[in-house]
Amino acid sequence: MNSDVSKPFLIVNASAGSGKTYNLVRNYLRLLLSENDDRAEISQIMAMTFTNKASIEMKSRIMSDLNKLANGKDDTHAYLEEIAGFVGTTSASIRKRARIVLRKILHQYEDFNVMTIDKFNLKLIRSFARDLDLPESFEISLDDTLILEKAIDELLSNIDAKNQTKLYQLALNFAKSNLEEENDWNLKKILLSRAKVLTNEGYFQIIKTLSKTDFNNEQLNLWKLQFKAEKEELVIRLNALNRLLLEAGADANAFAGKSVTFNAITFNLKLSPEPILFLKESKRTDANLKNILKTIEEGKETQFSSAYLKFLEFITEKGPAWIELDFKIQQFHLLSILKELALSMDDIRNKESIIRVSEFNKLVAELVQNEDAPFIYERLGSRFNHFFLDEFQDTSRLQWLNIVPLIHNSLGGNYFNFIVGDPKQSIYRFKNGVAEQFIALPEIYNPEEEPSIKLRSQFFQKMGTVEGLEDNWRSAEEIVHFNNRFFEELMQFMPESGQEFYKHLKQHPKGKKGGYVELILNPQKDLDTTKFTNSQLLKWVQQCIADGYKPHEICVLGRKKRDCNQYANFLKSRGYQIVSSDSLLVNSDQFVQLTICYCKWKVNRFDFQRAMQFAYFYFEILEKKDAFETYGACFRIDSDSKVYFSEQLFFENSRLDADFLDASFQNIYSLLVDFFMLVGLDSIENTYLQQLLDLAYQFDMSNGPDLMEFINYYEKNRSKFSVQLSENEQAIQIMTAHKSKGLEFPVVIIPSFNFFNEGNNNDSYLMEINDHIIETKMSKFETAIPAIQVEAEKEDAAQKMDAINLLYVAFTRPQDRLYGINLKGTRNSFYDKFNTVLTHLFPDASEEGILHLKFGKAPEIKHHSRKNTTNYHPQSIRNFLWFPEISIQSTREQEEDRLTAEQRIGKQFHFIMEKSHSEETAFAALKVGLLKGEIEQDFEALLVELLKEAFANTLLVSLFEGGKHLNERTLIFDSKTRLRPDKLIVSDRQTVVIDFKTGEKSAKHEKQVQGYMTVLGQIGMANIKGYLYYSGGLGLVEVKPMNLLDL
Repeated sequence: MNSDVSKPFLIVNASAGSGKTYNLVRNYLRLLLSENDDRAEISQIMAMTFTNKASIEMKSRIMSDLNKLANGKDDTHAYLEEIAGFVGTTSASIRKRARIVLRKILHQYEDFNVMTIDKFNLKLIRSFARDLDLPESFEISLDDTLILEKAIDELLSNIDAKNQTKLYQLALNFAKSNLEEENDWNLKKILLSRAKVLTNEGYFQIIKTLSKTDFNNEQLNLWKLQFKAEKEELVIRLNALNRLLLEAGADANAFAGKSVTFNAITFNLKLSPEPILFLKESKRTDANLKNILKTIEEGKETQFSSAYLKFLEFITEKGPAWIELDFKIQQFHLLSILKELALSMDDIRNKESIIRVSEFNKLVAELVQNEDAPFIYERLGSRFNHFFLDEFQDTSRLQWLNIVPLIHNSLGGNYFNFIVGDPKQSIYRFKNGVAEQFIALPEIYNPEEEPSIKLRSQFFQKMGTVEGLEDNWRSAEEIVHFNNRFFEELMQFMPESGQEFYKHLKQHPKGKKGGYVELILNPQKDLDTTKFTNSQLLKWVQQCIADGYKPHEICVLGRKKRDCNQYANFLKSRGYQIVSSDSLLVNSDQFVQLTICYCKWKVNRFDFQRAMQFAYFYFEILEKKDAFETYGACFRIDSDSKVYFSEQLFFENSRLDADFLDASFQNIYSLLVDFFMLVGLDSIENTYLQQLLDLAYQFDMSNGPDLMEFINYYEKNRSKFSVQLSENEQAIQIMTAHKSKGLEFPVVIIPSFNFFNEGNNNDSYLMEINDHIIETKMSKFETAIPAIQVEAEKEDAAQKMDAINLLYVAFTRPQDRLYGINLKGTRNSFYDKFNTVLTHLFPDASEEGILHLKFGKAPEIKHHSRKNTTNYHPQSIRNFLWFPEISIQSTREQEEDRLTAEQRIGKQFHFIMEKSHSEETAFAALKVGLLKGEIEQDFEALLVELLKEAFANTLLVSLFEGGKHLNERTLIFDSKTRLRPDKLIVSDRQTVVIDFKTGEKSAKHEKQVQGYMTVLGQIGMANIKGYLYYSGGLGLVEVKPMNLLDL
């Protein structure tokens, strides 16, 4: 691309893989490295892009290229020569200048302005904080919903039934109207759903109008009277038609179309005279209308038919007005509430100094759009002569209009400005991206015909030029040819408004020879789509790896996160490693589900449903042996033969104590850590648990240790929380098509092309019609209003282009191979057109409606080297214990220090055995003890041997299996004496008491157990047997009962 620098405003239309970043960086470097008056200082250039990742990438690329030019070796000589030719100077001059610039960046890095548009807007907002009545230390909120919830909570808390305020009446009336419509009774939930439009930048002007609108009951009553009059007129007309039909005595034979026409007429005449209900239910098809006209032409029932025809014309004419009037009445309370919420959100911003990211552009617009650039720069503290805007097709309307004054000022000084984008890759309309802005360049997109914008637009057009990048350096030759043909053919099915996006479609391949495309289209209705998709996905992955590709060179793309999650779980189940930020949901892990279930039970201690759920998870996950039978043992049958869950039985059958739910906690993080230790889970080994701990920590920092709020937060966002795994050569990459934008992969697999018609029918839209604001879902019924019909057609076209653009992004990611499947589904209305295009292009690939396309030839495999990165591997905190020089020990710790190693081993063995009722639980207790630090790491191997030795003793095992275990229960001998045996095992036939000892046999030990046996006899326990178990020596020794004469 040879830039025409005679015009300072360069717009570059860069298709996928055409070297967009390369050209942006090259023009950026030209400004820094020029020798003439065109040279710019680093502080005078502002480069903006869409995401943090893109801005970091751009910074790295600029620094890397500068380093190549300044300190390059022989392999960078060609690039040095190219930049020298582009700048118009010598290689020596470029090298010298590059070193100077690098040094300046290193010493003045804060002047290296490459950032997101949001960050630039934040910079402006901070500069104008006083004008916005904001303190300098205002807080940024990334979650609109949190602020909206605050506003709703504040609004509901101000409702006072005693004072009967206007707000109380508003909320009451809104709740009543909602119940009348048989909607959800949860007022907060409804408000949260309906008020989301308040956070949409696209409704900035409408919300501004709404905030100033006066909603008074007099106006509402007037509309109701008007609607009543409309209903009365409808009643009169229906009655008149019924009389005419009766007087005519006509039957079906009197009308063209006979019974079809006659039945439609009689059905309509019997309908309720409620205008809206009549519009929705009446039969008014084109065929019936033609039959009425034909009846009149044939001279049959002309009097009635003529009157009925006029009635249908009346309905058609009145319908839109009725619907609009119904909107005004039905939405009066909703809009009143929305107004209050909009004002409340502004109050929160002012009182709590919280600014939502979504309102950045609105705040900046209020400040700068009507200001001159010198004033803005004066407040900003720095001046920018050059602007570079990347990914312009994703820029919102307000973002662009906010930058216009600055670029206008720059162009006025004949300074160079650069904008790059590709409307075909416009996939962020849901974030208010407006691709039409890019198509309009160098003019300013101005559908409202604003005079001030029009004046600036003329200047931009004069100063600007558009160039296209037509070469594709990414994909292999056959993939480029396939995409050229496919999207060119698909253009005939695109909305007219979207065809302009693909005007510069055709690309020239500059990458490697070859390239392979394999697509399957299967329209069979009875096909098991999940099974078929998984089978084909596995086949392609296996084939690519067998051909020599490494797992990390394969990327699987999905439409939604839930799709990615399904692909990831399937491939994981087949033994493949996966890396993905869009799948591997935290909540998909069974141990996470168990932990959340514990939190829910802890919050509501007496919720038996939660208790049952926890018990089920506990046995299913942690006690897998006979889990179902053990879970069943936790239920009792009462006297009425009703089965109920018993907490007591659960604790008897599990390794948990009844007081584990009552443990206090300082924060949620520590609560979860304690729970993991208690049940023997290792968050270091389990990445899902580690991610859950991270979420808990972040929540603690922002909200404090409110467990109920944490559960609500987790449940609301659990579909968004995914495990972040580091990339490695053995892991297949899985991501959404949105996330793949700007990336490239040797192999791309798209298991489902259901990118079409995914619009949510529950989406609401705000519109201003005849100076009144309404909320509409743009349903077929509502499109009877012409203004809604126009917007609905625009929205439908925009949704189609969203899907086609996303498909373009997905199809242009591969370098070597592209695989994909399209199965006809209920949501995939675009399927037929998709199938038509491919069948037309590749007729030989289709057989009996099933298309299996194999296009091109797989190119030679060249492995893409990855940088060696050192990943952080978390380790248990116990591996990093440290002690200060001075510490205060507890009495217990001081006693521990005086014990010999042998005594400490004995004590720790004793600790494990008293908590165990089987060999399996003993080793689990050992693991928990190690995690908690109650068992010393150095003793682990020896304790393992002692446990194996203990459970090799068949008598000890039979005793353990012989009844219910009671550990360290206190026995009262007299008013002063309390005895605490290590373990009691109670059954119907006997009572066994065991104490665990270390070292030599002692009469003192025997006497101690005899004391336990005596007390047990006194409290009525039968057939008492006593034992001592000596670890590492004598083993199990039976203790005879004490002779009563010895007492």
